Amino acid sequence: MNITLEDDIILQALMVEVEEIGVDIEALLFGKENPELEFAVNKHRTFKGNRLDFKKHAFLIDLYKDPSSEIIVKKPTQVGLTEWIISKMFKAAFNGHTSFTVLPKQKLRDAYVDTRINPLLTTCYFDMLKNGEKGNLSLKKLKHAYLHFVGSNSETEMVSHPADQLIIDELDFCDSRNLPLAENRLDHSNLKHRIYVSTPTLAGVGIDRRYVGSDKKKWHLKCEHCGKWQTLNFFGNVLMKDDDITGDWIPITGGVGIHCVKCGGIMNRFAVGEYIAEQKSDPSGYHIPALCHPTKSIKELYKKWIYSKDNEYEKQIFMNNDLGECYAAEGSNISQNSLDNCKANYNLSNTHINVSDRCVIGIDVGKYFHVIVGRVEGKKLRVVVVKKLLIDDDASIVEIFALIKKYGIKKGVIDARPENKLSNKISEKSGGIIWTCDYSTKENATEIFKEDKEKRRVVANRTWSIDDMVEGVRLQNILLPMEAHTIGGGYDEVQAKGKKGAKPCGEFYSQLQAPTRIAIRDSRGLIRYSWQEGSEQDHYFHALNYCNIAKLQIGTMTSISENPENFQPQLRDRDMMTGMEDFDSF
Repeated sequence: MNITLEDDIILQALMVEVEEIGVDIEALLFGKENPELEFAVNKHRTFKGNRLDFKKHAFLIDLYKDPSSEIIVKKPTQVGLTEWIISKMFKAAFNGHTSFTVLPKQKLRDAYVDTRINPLLTTCYFDMLKNGEKGNLSLKKLKHAYLHFVGSNSETEMVSHPADQLIIDELDFCDSRNLPLAENRLDHSNLKHRIYVSTPTLAGVGIDRRYVGSDKKKWHLKCEHCGKWQTLNFFGNVLMKDDDITGDWIPITGGVGIHCVKCGGIMNRFAVGEYIAEQKSDPSGYHIPALCHPTKSIKELYKKWIYSKDNEYEKQIFMNNDLGECYAAEGSNISQNSLDNCKANYNLSNTHINVSDRCVIGIDVGKYFHVIVGRVEGKKLRVVVVKKLLIDDDASIVEIFALIKKYGIKKGVIDARPENKLSNKISEKSGGIIWTCDYSTKENATEIFKEDKEKRRVVANRTWSIDDMVEGVRLQNILLPMEAHTIGGGYDEVQAKGKKGAKPCGEFYSQLQAPTRIAIRDSRGLIRYSWQEGSEQDHYFHALNYCNIAKLQIGTMTSISENPENFQPQLRDRDMMTGMEDFDSF
């Protein structure tokens, strides 16, 4: 095979130490066994019109070569993955396969398509356009396939678009409730390729959860001084623990740089390395190294560490974005100690409700109804009922309405999704006492929630409303019964002694502690916050939040929910006795 001068320049840029690991460069770039990489090098261009340069991006080559049907990439920010994703979608289209790309929000989708996709349709991929038209921000019609681009916050965009390849970009920041709809786009495809890419947030969540289930490949480099192969870690190759004095992380002797963990010699972070899998598994998973990207100097990373190390939220951003590692800031979730401090001298079994009491109910909907009833006592909310009911059992719905009658509930909030039809029916049958709730993630919100009285619906700012509920826990404005830690399978300390497999806390406590508040730096450099689902279930957490929203609503309550007579015609005793047959269709 004859290689031109232009090709030779590319070859030299690809690798510095190719011969050391015996890579066949001609096969790497032009061989039939690597059509993905060949397409990327020969066809693809960056949005600035440049060829891909692998000189200091050797850690990306394996991704371009990987033909796996499912690829998972856990990464820091700004490491060149966008070019790989775009190359993958156009290569699929070249082969006649349609791609469905999901980004966190529609606004991000619009900017992504406008700045990264559209410029390529006037240059390197112009010949692939159908009729020479670029299309709109959500759909590109190519000669042999389509490219769909959607925001995860739009449920309507997720339907009616069959695809062969699903790409979820920034998985951890997408609306997880809508992602199953995106997965369904592949149902009628014979190809069914999946790509998940994201900066991580919490351990066991999103991209980290998928990566842990993959073959877990990590980039290894060989020390040219002692020959040790190793992964590069900021804490170990750049910093060491100052155990003798403060215990702080300090630069390794010899200055800020990358040092071998064995001999301490300076390592070339751009040298040719190798991805080594930690386990055998079908999904192909990569953890992109943070210390090998040319636009991020080690000194710059060190300065960011110094700036962030004493601020938990800045530290979390550094760990997630700059190092590509999971991290939860200290104090970012409800602690068991905070819950214990909320315990008051009462039990669920001996709580008495008077006619004049103002009670509210919160219901989270999933495989079960997770139900919490609270009594409003000024600024405080006393939890008086905690229940977990089967969602597909009519008796559960009957019990919810029985609670409304027994406790004279004035206001309730139920999760609008995923069972929207069921939640609306419960709201209707309650005579307007229970309203459905949708979470909003709009950044410019000016209030905790907005009411739609006609639809009996409340739209609550997700972060703001949860912040208010959690603050109630920390200020002990939410009161819990003495047995709260045992609800849902927990044991008290006396009972737990000598019991095999005894858990100190039940589902109620564990689910209240599951979500974590994380910091996100937006495109303007400002920090905003979001509550992320942990690896554990969090249904009672949201049920308590809905209960707290209902408490807040009482201040603006309408006559329909103040007047018990409005409730009676909607829910007759006969309905309770018969199990409410009109729910059978659900």
